[in-house]
Amino acid sequence: MKTLRMTGRLLAGVLAVATCAAQAQSQASAAAYPGKPITIVVPYAAGGGADVIARALGKVMGESLKQPVVIDNKPGAAGQIAATAVSRATPDGYTLLLSTDNMYSINPVLFGKGSQDALAGLAPVSNLVGAPVVLAVNAAGASPVRSLAELIAHARAKGAPLAYASPGVGTPHQLIAESIAKAAGVKFVHVPYKGTSSAVADLMGGQVDVLFGMPATLQPLAAAGRLRIIAVTTPGKSALLPSVPTVSETYKGVAISSVDMGLMVPLATPGSVVQRLNEEVQKALGHKDVRAILADNAMVAMNGTPAEYAQRMKTARQERERIIVETGIKAE
Repeated sequence: MKTLRMTGRLLAGVLAVATCAAQAQSQASAAAYPGKPITIVVPYAAGGGADVIARALGKVMGESLKQPVVIDNKPGAAGQIAATAVSRATPDGYTLLLSTDNMYSINPVLFGKGSQDALAGLAPVSNLVGAPVVLAVNAAGASPVRSLAELIAHARAKGAPLAYASPGVGTPHQLIAESIAKAAGVKFVHVPYKGTSSAVADLMGGQVDVLFGMPATLQPLAAAGRLRIIAVTTPGKSALLPSVPTVSETYKGVAISSVDMGLMVPLATPGSVVQRLNEEVQKALGHKDVRAILADNAMVAMNGTPAEYAQRMKTARQERERIIVETGIKAE
């Protein structure tokens, strides 16, 4: 019995020493951070909006941190592949996730356990940028549609479901489209696209009636007279499109917050490292080169602390889950 007690005490002592050593090593590593290149994992292919933002931030942050920031594109499964990879990475601040709001506000509701598990293994660093979803119609020829009310009137007169284009199932674009259909009492048919160019081509060709997209790709086409942006989906007026009416002006309470991007890290990343990264993000978002790229891509900076980003994620999750329940959207 005495031997067992001594063995237990010895084991407890060894564990205590090991814990202290691990804590000391973690603190030393955090103090020396960063000591090697940092990777930002992007859940979309190279060349898209998320990739452009990640590379702009990475360049400026790398110069400030005096370490290269590498972009690793891991598209697929509505962002779950990238989120899972980062959640399983070593929590040392060298692997970051460029998070998009569907990953934490829609995927866990529609796609279940896999998305929930990945999200549970991540911690917020900072919100980055945001932009509203907009509705666009064909402006060519004698198109009569110049407002959301006229679009719905056209749908009723058509006597057939209105076909709408979006970037895919489980996107904020689909959620707001189905909310409008429910509020208006009309039928919409969802036509998901992998790229905006093909969606625009089909809108121009009459295969779809309306396109739910982002200002970055649709504003230039509207300025050229090819498309007409008839509404923004945010609760209030958009700073990017101050003259465009909101959906809620036609259907009260029908709105969805801006489509956001942010940065996250593996859950157990030291707090001092998270704080350092947050500080670097705030500096980068204020850099003239990043500001210019945001303007070119019709996005606004969304600065904030890790706690503020966590609260924004929570609010977005509640908003989007309510819409999914109300509209009955299902994963396809």
